[in-house]
Amino acid sequence: MRDILVDIQAKLREVAYQNEEHVRLSLVARVLQALGWDVWDPRQVNAEFAPVRSEDNTKVDFALFSTSRVPSVFIEVKAVGKISDLKQIERQLRDYNKNITAPFCVITNGSIWRFYLSQTGGEFANKCFKILDLSLGNAEDAEAALQTFLGKSAIDSGQAEKEAKALLDLTQKERAMEECLPQARRRIQDPPYPSLPDALVSLVAQQGFQITRQEAEDFIASIRPPPPPPPPPEDEIELDPKNPGSLKHTSVIEGDLGERHDNSWNGLVRCGVSIAWERGHRFSDLRRWMGPPVEEGSVSERGFSPDISSVFMPVPYGAMAFRLV
Repeated sequence: MRDILVDIQAKLREVAYQNEEHVRLSLVARVLQALGWDVWDPRQVNAEFAPVRSEDNTKVDFALFSTSRVPSVFIEVKAVGKISDLKQIERQLRDYNKNITAPFCVITNGSIWRFYLSQTGGEFANKCFKILDLSLGNAEDAEAALQTFLGKSAIDSGQAEKEAKALLDLTQKERAMEECLPQARRRIQDPPYPSLPDALVSLVAQQGFQITRQEAEDFIASIRPPPPPPPPPEDEIELDPKNPGSLKHTSVIEGDLGERHDNSWNGLVRCGVSIAWERGHRFSDLRRWMGPPVEEGSVSERGFSPDISSVFMPVPYGAMAFRLV
């Protein structure tokens, strides 16, 4: 099987399959034979199968029959690179299954193989549980996927359907996590302030899917980080914090100093003074850094206003008050 896939991959690179018939006979039928299907027995591999007997123009390229008289797989074949109207092909397969349901459906152009589990609920497009590209990856991976979901023994035993259901359920959970993530990001900003993984677990459960906290953490880690913030408006400029130039007639919109936050010049100065005192600096240090507008003690003249809660602060070395000039 692997040698066959290696040869098919080489022919795909060489553009050897020129039309839909090449794909159907020289590629798909060859793969089916290698997967255990007897392509020479129309009771197993029925080409041009009519799911609606009364309509001659409604035919599936291949219908595979396992152990019963009901088809197990419908395969719709297109030329290489010709899955241009996927929605239309999916509607075709959906309509085929209204009359005679095949548990599996496959759409392929020889290179791309799309696998669907027909008997699950929802839109037909959401029933796709596996997409395999023979032109990418190695032949070993392609062989494993084809044997798992299209091998005759896997279809006969029911193992293919079991594996497909597990994979489709995972796909649906991932889709639910993706849809719920924006709401989870909003939820963590409101009481009781859950963590992002816990918020995601809760929201996905409301969609009918159970995920573990570890699954939520892994999903959050796997997605791309949020986009960077937009560039500042043209009237905003970046300043060198060590040499910002004149800041006259400016106001603080938002400011951070260490772990403290304020939105006024006075507030930021208070934050700086508090940090200095907490780090053990003396009044002489503050006066050297800030200049004459800093005086020791409780001063109420010349514009000073010793506010006990913010400006005037008792410290081991006395008290300090300041004003901005």
